[in-house]
Amino acid sequence: MAMATRRSINKDENFYKRVLNRSHQRFLEDLDPVSVLDLFLEKNYLLYTQVRDIQEQRLTSDKTREIIKKVGSKGVQGYKTFKEVLRESHQEHLAEFLDKQERILEREIQMAEREIGRQARVQQLVAPAQTGNKRIPGDKELVSISEHIGMNWEMLGPFLGVPTPTIDQIKLDNPRTRLQIFRLFYVWRGMRGSDATVENLLAQMKMAPSAVNINWDAVNETVKRYGSEESVVLGGADKYESGKVWGKNEIPTHQPIVQKFGVGTGLTYGEIHFDNAVVKEIEFHSEMEIDSNKLTTTLYKQYHIKSNDVNVRFSDLGDSGALVFMKDHFDQEGDLRCIGMLEGVWNDNTCVVTPITAILEELKVTQLKSFIPIVTWKKIDERLREMEERLMRAITRGNTNEQSPSQ
Repeated sequence: MAMATRRSINKDENFYKRVLNRSHQRFLEDLDPVSVLDLFLEKNYLLYTQVRDIQEQRLTSDKTREIIKKVGSKGVQGYKTFKEVLRESHQEHLAEFLDKQERILEREIQMAEREIGRQARVQQLVAPAQTGNKRIPGDKELVSISEHIGMNWEMLGPFLGVPTPTIDQIKLDNPRTRLQIFRLFYVWRGMRGSDATVENLLAQMKMAPSAVNINWDAVNETVKRYGSEESVVLGGADKYESGKVWGKNEIPTHQPIVQKFGVGTGLTYGEIHFDNAVVKEIEFHSEMEIDSNKLTTTLYKQYHIKSNDVNVRFSDLGDSGALVFMKDHFDQEGDLRCIGMLEGVWNDNTCVVTPITAILEELKVTQLKSFIPIVTWKKIDERLREMEERLMRAITRGNTNEQSPSQ
């Protein structure tokens, strides 16, 4: 599937949710929910029972909150229909306000992408062995640090150089505060490149106002503990040796992080989409032309993966066929589990992955090749005898060298 050379602003469901979030206070002040609900019924935008439940809310502000929540769940078309309803209900000023917020957000995203694009990125590399706080922190260390940061963590953003639109996107994409803070550090590390040292991170964090809740004793203890390691590998010491796989029902719902290593983009991280705590499955259509005939192929029940960094593609041309992995806890080292194979990419920084269990079922096998060496007592005995023989030869050579001068 052809890819754009430069990523355009993707006005998807998340984009319009961010617009609604920004406009929330204005709607609480100005929206007339009664006329909006009447049109919702007329257009079959909401079910009668849904409209009735909103109408039964005692306060106008509560009705407005429920309306905004419903609009946010209706996707792109639902958002556009809502703007039509605003105009038809003689609330054009609110529709124009949404238009203005869209333009502002689009400009902010473009500015943030240009800023981040100027920074060097350190990914898929092993950081050189460094001492003290001159090292680049890995994912595991960043997660540990994030555990000791609490309320008002967003105020760290300006001091870390992470733009406000990026922070907004982080909060929208990650429901848990701990994961949001980790993603903030993850983006910071990508922006700073070789300057993304623990020393610089701590210095920038200390510039933040006291309103940011940071347990400095715990942070310093964490940094000291990780500082004793000789080298740092970005992404942690992950490995895939067992050949084990996870099917749809085995994928952990408490953490969405996935990773892959492809020919086109190397090591990248992303997130798998869930729908009500169940892995979301989608259809993927691709077109090809054979003898002037256009053919469309459709893959069903595919996983939907997006990059967890708006400025880094999870996959690109050349990555097809790369395996995608997960682990139970993204902040712990350990053996990965394969969940699927990369099949196609879209221009909106997302891709589709075919479940590995479906592939293995077609091949009539239960798991991938194991790379764990099989150790038997026979092999241990052979290895010990080999070591003894090498030791004896070394001793014999040593004795011979000692006797040489007297001969």
